[in-house]
Order: sequence, then structure tokens, then C-alpha cells
Amino acid sequence: MPSIPLLNWDILLLIIPLLEPAWVDIKEVQSIVHLMQTCRTLYGAGMPYLLRSPDYSAFSIKSAIAFNEFVLRDSKRPQFIRSMQIPDYWRAEHNSALTRSLAGVLAAAKDLEAITFDEAEPFFADSFLLQAAVATHRNLKTISLSGCGDRTVEAILELQSPVTSIKVDFGFESRFYQEGEADIARILSNISQHLEAVDIVSVGILNSDTLFPRTTTLTFREVDHLNVDAIIHSFPNVRVFSWNSSNWPEENFTLEDVEGMRSQTRNNDWPSLDYLDATIPRCYALHLKRPVRIWDVYLDANWLSCFPSTLRDIRPPRLTMCLNLGEWTIETLSKLLQMLCSINVTHLHFDLCIDCKSILPLQTEQDTIVDRLGALPHLTFTSLAIHGLVVSPAIAPGPADVYFTEMNYESYAGRFASFPKLEHLSFRISNWPAVNFVWEVRRDLSAEGGNVMVKLGREEHKWFRGFFDPCY
Repeated sequence: MPSIPLLNWDILLLIIPLLEPAWVDIKEVQSIVHLMQTCRTLYGAGMPYLLRSPDYSAFSIKSAIAFNEFVLRDSKRPQFIRSMQIPDYWRAEHNSALTRSLAGVLAAAKDLEAITFDEAEPFFADSFLLQAAVATHRNLKTISLSGCGDRTVEAILELQSPVTSIKVDFGFESRFYQEGEADIARILSNISQHLEAVDIVSVGILNSDTLFPRTTTLTFREVDHLNVDAIIHSFPNVRVFSWNSSNWPEENFTLEDVEGMRSQTRNNDWPSLDYLDATIPRCYALHLKRPVRIWDVYLDANWLSCFPSTLRDIRPPRLTMCLNLGEWTIETLSKLLQMLCSINVTHLHFDLCIDCKSILPLQTEQDTIVDRLGALPHLTFTSLAIHGLVVSPAIAPGPADVYFTEMNYESYAGRFASFPKLEHLSFRISNWPAVNFVWEVRRDLSAEGGNVMVKLGREEHKWFRGFFDPCY
């Protein structure tokens, strides 16, 4: 006689979606499998959640092949797959059987919407069937391809899906990176009418007449030189533009480099641009002549001479600035903040990286920040985030840790009360000792009273992050 479950069936069926695995943890996969193995009803009910988003990094090559064979054993199973994450198996061992089985799953997964290859070229070069399965798919919306080469480019050129988001990473070993150029606009031309987000790594863009009318988010990484005119022409409606490098501070640029790029830019009017994420030299090289609403910038003291011109170019009312205080003196920090008076800054976020073992004049630096920010007549919101302090109390604290542990935050916040337009102040320390405060300025308009800083509760201050969100 079959056993009766202790919980009602409707409760068990409600539990299954909660067990949908995040595949990075194989234990989560095992949890839903164990529940599915209890009876046929839960086996069928759990299958869509088990197969929705497989991440093959949880598998060895042998178990990945077995998983593919399991998926293909029932024609209904591939229909449950919505996204796939394929790691770089080739660093361990070349295996054509895995490629063939992956091609079979990709061809059968008609409702697949997103796919990621951590090392695409070996897969596409090994199997035309896999390349064809990706290229001829009809429903893909998000694609991320790293380690791209000639065969990967062929697959991109043949894409038939209405892809809306793509990341293409050519890597340092590809001929595209070695030759220093690839016309990414041409490579993406087959899907240019659909793309809304484009993320390119290791190559820039050459002259092209291809237009991307729906692209609103554009990112270039690990690229030191861009044809700005070509980018503005091909991507006329971009709202969010990021031009980043892992080399912070900028080590690949000279003033001669950025002056050369700046002088070559002719079409420097990008009216749709709203959010810019770029270092001082990169932003200076863009030579834009249109205000942007938000500038997210890593500030390198070595490029301070280009900061005034860049501010005049883009005149951002909202700034989020990351500084490594170890690279700055009191004089250069004061000079930086004084430069902000040339524009109407309303929202300012400081991301301050501090070496906890350095003997820094922290009191003087904090005094300098408060004094200079008080001179910004339109400032309505300011946020300070401190990083780099001791992570564990077991580690001997340095001078910075002692300073912020003993700091009187209420007294510090009170110094901002006299700012003419300030409405909110946020102060956060991400490491131990954890601090996360937001104050609201309550203004007393009577002759005798003064402004008061009122600390808000956690639920009340969640909204402040949106001030620097490009979607806000």
C-alpha cells in the first residue's frame, strides 16, 4: 500500500519552486533531486525547476555528458531549459563527445533564452553542429561569449535570434586582439536592430555604417583606444556608456595619448547619453560637449590636471567618485574638491579606499572633505563609503581602524547641518566595524533655532542608492 505524505500535496507542490537550484552549489541540486525521487507526481512537478538554468561548472566532463544524455532521453525535458552556463572545459581536457551532446541539447532546447560560454572558440571550432545550433536558434535573447575567435565570429554573424543583450570577449590570445582591431559593429550587424545592451572586451570599433538604434547600454572593457566618432554614429541612442580598464590607476595612457584622441574627435555631441562610467583620462579623451546626468569615476591624482576640462565638458550634477586616499595629499584632495565648485553638483558620492595600516592624517582629511563640500551651494545629497579597514577583529587594528572605531558619528554628521541645500547625508563603512547611517536635515527657520540632523531607520534610507543608478 503506497505511503501517504505527511504534508498535503498542495504544500509539497508549493515547496518545489523554492528548491530551484542555484547550480553553483551542488547541494541545492541534490535537494530538489531527492524530493523528486520520492514519487512520480513530484518527479514530474520538479523537472521544470531542475532543468531551468543548468550551470555546467557543477559537472565534470563525464557527468556533463551524462546530464546531456538524461535531458535528451525525453523530448519534453529540453523545453524546460531557459538558460545555460558552459565553463571552459578545454583547460582540463578536449572532449568532442561533450561538444556533440551539448549541440544536441542546444538544438532541442527551443525555449532557451540565455547562454554563456566561458571559452567559446574551442567549442565552435570543434563542432559545426554546435555552431549551427546557436546560430539558427530562434529565441535567444542574451548571449555571453568569452575567448572568441574566427568560428565564434562566424556564429555571431549567422545569428537568427532577436538577441537583445550580448557580451563578446575576444581575449588576449585571439588574433583580433593581437592585430589590435576588429569591426565590432560589422560583427554584430545581423542583430543590430534588436540589441539593447552591448558589452565588448579587448577590441574597439572601426568605421562602420551599421546602426544600433535600440542599444541603450554600451560597455567597452580592456580597450585603450576608441574611435569616438564611429561609436556615436553607430550607437546614437545610448543612455549608459562605460569605458573601463582593470589598470587602476591608468598605466597604459600618457597625456600625449589622450590629447591625440581628444583632438581627433569631431562628433562630440551624444544627446542621449545620461550615465558615464569612465576614468578621468578616458572621459577627457572622449571630449564630449553635452552634459551627462551621472558620472561614475575612479579618480587618479596623477590625472588631476585634466579634471577641470572634463568637468566643463560633461557638467554632471551627480557624481560618484572612487579614491584611494593613499595616493592623495591634503593639498591635492582640497584642490579636487575645490574644482567641483565650477559645476552645479547636487548629488555626490565618495567611495574612499583606505589602507588600514598606513598612518594617515584622517582627521585632517575628513575636515577637508567637510569644509570643501560646504562650499558647494547646490549640494542636496552626499554619501561617504569607507573601504579597506580590518575585516576581522582578530587582526590587530591599524590607525584607520582606531580612528573610525572611536569616531563620534553624530558629531561628524552635525557638521553638515549648516550646508545651505543639503537634505540627506549617508555614511557607511563596509568592513569591521560596520557602520551604515543616513541622516536627514531638518531645517529650523526660526531666528533662534538651527538645523538638526535626524538619523533615519534602515527601512527609510534604502532609496538613497537610486540617486546614482542610471535607471533611477
